[in-house]
Amino acid sequence: MSSGDVEAQQRSVAVYLIDRLALRVGGEKDTGEEADTVGCCSLRVEHVKFDVPEPQLHLNFLGKDSIEYDNTNEISPRAYALIKKFMKGKKPDGQLFDKVEPSDLNEYFKSVMDGLSAKVFRTYNASITLCQELQKTDEMVTAEQRKRETDVIALCNYYTIANKQVAILCNHQKAASANHGEQMAKLDEQIEKAKAELKEAKKAKLPKAEQLQKRVDKLEANRRTKDETKCVSLGTSKINYNDPRITIAWCKRHEVPIQKQFPKTLLAKFAWAMNVEPDYRF
Repeated sequence: MSSGDVEAQQRSVAVYLIDRLALRVGGEKDTGEEADTVGCCSLRVEHVKFDVPEPQLHLNFLGKDSIEYDNTNEISPRAYALIKKFMKGKKPDGQLFDKVEPSDLNEYFKSVMDGLSAKVFRTYNASITLCQELQKTDEMVTAEQRKRETDVIALCNYYTIANKQVAILCNHQKAASANHGEQMAKLDEQIEKAKAELKEAKKAKLPKAEQLQKRVDKLEANRRTKDETKCVSLGTSKINYNDPRITIAWCKRHEVPIQKQFPKTLLAKFAWAMNVEPDYRF
């Protein structure tokens, strides 16, 4: 970024955004795709919004599969200043990185490391995010919790929320299902019924009150998880971005059956990772 050459500056800022914001490189147009979808290298001036304090960068554009990318992130002051420089004097439909093509970046990546590409940045950032989020699970699940309340269902909820952070990072969004409201209503009904049973059990001082409390906790946790993940696609990161060893090691550490996270197709695809040690860290 400190180079005096504009092309080098643009290439550097593009690489920075691909790494920092997990953006796709852009330019890999599907021949049958009619929508105006873009990635980092095809960003236009109109995609940069100056409605937040600097050095925050607000980008709004249609990404792959016409999924809207609308996020604000703080970036380095130098990168922010260069982006403003690249925009100067250009019309809204002008290219932000007019001196950089996706092929230029991938050639540059190859010169740094064999096999390095823009997608590797996304897979790395997805995997390190999942690993860091799951480490929070290790800290949250204390020995006492494990003894009292933590079970496979609760652990799977922890995992889902961790994987949600990856989906947000990679902009893996989806529309909420048409029957989401109906599903929430059914869960609410189950929760109210379980709470009523718990209240009666406590009133009668029945020994099953503890089991009913666990049921209420599980139902409430399931409801939170389902509602929090209604607009993100969790499968994409599992299949294409997360290093499977992270998930397999986590399952081994917490004695969660691997089938809870990987269906048969993924078990076959990731057979190479099954021997990973429980203490593996990405």
